[in-house]
Parts: sequence; structure tokens; C-alpha cells
Amino acid sequence: MVLDAPSYSPPAQLAEKLPPHNVEAEEAVVASVLVDPEAIYRVVPIVKASDFFREKNRWAFEAALALFERGEPLNQITVTHQLARSERIDGVGGGAYLARLVADLPTAIGVEHYAQIVARDAVYRSMITAAGQIASMAYQGGSDLEAVMARAEALLIQLRGGESLQDFVHIRKLLADYLEEAGEEAEAARTVKTGYMDLDSLLGGLRRSDLAILAARPSLGKSSLALNIARNDAI
Repeated sequence: MVLDAPSYSPPAQLAEKLPPHNVEAEEAVVASVLVDPEAIYRVVPIVKASDFFREKNRWAFEAALALFERGEPLNQITVTHQLARSERIDGVGGGAYLARLVADLPTAIGVEHYAQIVARDAVYRSMITAAGQIASMAYQGGSDLEAVMARAEALLIQLRGGESLQDFVHIRKLLADYLEEAGEEAEAARTVKTGYMDLDSLLGGLRRSDLAILAARPSLGKSSLALNIARNDAI
């Protein structure tokens, strides 16, 4: 006799609860990027738009990200306009909602802390979803236990994959550091061509890190050769 596997349902005390979220932290993140354009640099590596539980906060953050990615000014007015363009301004609650957020939190101090709370609760919600999926797979069972275990492990690994965060660095600094390092490496690697093909083929050129000694008996043209090498490289 084959019994149908029961569908998974969470315990009653858990089903009555809302998934983990913190509305105050979400609003603080949105307000911070409205009052301080530099705040977006500090929260982008920590939190994603999909991490927001309340839809209106997710939409507002998505609008801010859209402006940021286009390199446009980021403030309450531009975010309101972006929401209107995407036909979400009414769903957010109009410009009055953004104005209220700014009035309640006029400073971006601590925005990283708020963003970490939003991201943490998003992971908890993902854990709940993964736990439900794993329970459902376990109820369904089957003869291939290893395959079920592999799928369950893959869900947990996927959760872990979203935890690796790093500090956000402005592209200007990245480019400046890269160009400086590249310039130093290029300068160190640059060779001085003597202009004499056989000599260049033999030596591969002269490098700044090399000590090249030009030796010969007196009056055989050492100075003339050195001057010619310098002239050839300058040309």
C-alpha cells in the first residue's frame, strides 16, 4: 500500500507569526539614502532591494538604486520622481511617505547598522523558506536518499552564498589604485632598447633593475656606444 506524503505545514505557533522583519530598520535605510547621497555607497554592499520585507520600502530603495546606477542626483525629490516614472508613487504612499521618513530620521549616522538588520532578517526569511522546502522533500522521501540530501545541502549552501559581504569602494579609488599599480609595473617592466638588433635580441633590452657594465679596452668606443644607446632609446 502506498501512502500519499503529507504536504508540509509549519507548526501553528509559527504559522501565526509574520516572517522576521524590522520596519524601522528598513525605513531608516531608505531615509538615510534620501538625506545623504553618500550613504548609498555604504549600504549597497550590505543590502539588496529584495531584502526589504515591506513592499513600499523595497520600491523606494529600488528607485534610489536606479538613480545611483545612472549617476543621477539622489535625494527625496529625485526618488519621488523616479517612483512616479515607474508608476509606484501611489503604492508607496506618495511624496508624503518619503517626507515623513526624512523628518523622522534626518541623519544617515548608523545606516550600516540598519542595513545589516534588514539583510539579516532577509536571510532568516530565506532560512524559513529553505526549511519548508527541505521538510517537503523529506516528506516526499523516495529511494534516492543521496539525491534528496544533495538538494537539501544545495539550499543551505545557497543561503551561505549570500553572506559574503565586503566593504564598498568607490570606483574612483579603484581606478586610481589600479592605474598607480599598473604604472609602477609598467615602469619597472619597461626595457631600454639599445638600437642594436643583435644586442637587443641577446639581452632582451636593458631594464631599470639591471646593472649593465660596458667594458672594453681603452679607446675602443665605449663612450660612443653608450651615447648611441641613449640616443636610440630617446628616439
